[in-house]
Amino acid sequence: ALALLGSTKVVLLADERFLKQIEPHLDRRHLLLSPSWSPVLLRRYILSLVPTEMRCSPRLMLRLEVELGTGPRLWMCQTENISESGMLVRTNQLLLVGAEVRVAIMLPTCEDSIKIKAEVVRHTNPDLETIRGVGLRFLELDGAEKAALREYLDMQDDSLAANRESGI
Repeated sequence: ALALLGSTKVVLLADERFLKQIEPHLDRRHLLLSPSWSPVLLRRYILSLVPTEMRCSPRLMLRLEVELGTGPRLWMCQTENISESGMLVRTNQLLLVGAEVRVAIMLPTCEDSIKIKAEVVRHTNPDLETIRGVGLRFLELDGAEKAALREYLDMQDDSLAANRESGI
């Protein structure tokens, strides 16, 4: 079930062979989807039903220079988007989901880079996304660096600071 603008929607995935049996039991709260749709189409349609982004914090589409490191290896990348809790980084590097990486984000407002430990939580899907990269969730971000990141993100989008002040 999906909560949609205060009402509940029930999404059913049913084979066409059973439509005649199912239809008498459906009302406007129900959405009937077909398993004959491609997985990509089903995913896009279902995600379109969710009215808000299901993330810990809002993300901003910002391009920032980022240094990623695992073990002795380091490489430069660029963010696709970033939030207080993570970011999507453009990279062709093969990183395992669950791997911990060192991250250094270069903010234009800071003299030194912000250093963060992060976890790879996903790879981009070339069938659904136009970039190649990895999603990172921040694991360790100290108070001063967290405040610097928050301040920079607030400067880029005034609505983030307004939402934070109003408790949203």
